[in-house]
Amino acid sequence: MKKLLLISAFFLFPATTYAEITYPYKAPSTRAQLIKTSYKQVKVGDSELDVKRILSQPDEVTKQYEAKIKNPIHIGKAYWYIIQRNASSGSVNEKGEILVKIVFNLKGKVTHIHHWGF
Repeated sequence: MKKLLLISAFFLFPATTYAEITYPYKAPSTRAQLIKTSYKQVKVGDSELDVKRILSQPDEVTKQYEAKIKNPIHIGKAYWYIIQRNASSGSVNEKGEILVKIVFNLKGKVTHIHHWGF
């Protein structure tokens, strides 16, 4: 069985942002705590509604595409729960992100759960 690599089209298509984010951004302590403690409840196979019940509305939503240079196929979306981000773009060090990223397939089911910075 062939594995698909996921890439974010964050650099190609603008994210849908639900919260007003200005940089540097730091989530309020209650939201940061909710994200850090509750993301572990999210499981592969959960629905988008399940994730929103656990983590609330995401800060950003981006489309996900297969890892293909030419004509990548849209394979899902990602919910971004941002705890900290120093800049809207730049290197990993410049952005200084602390966040959780939940990836969904086209059927709206969780396929991957990522976190970094903590």
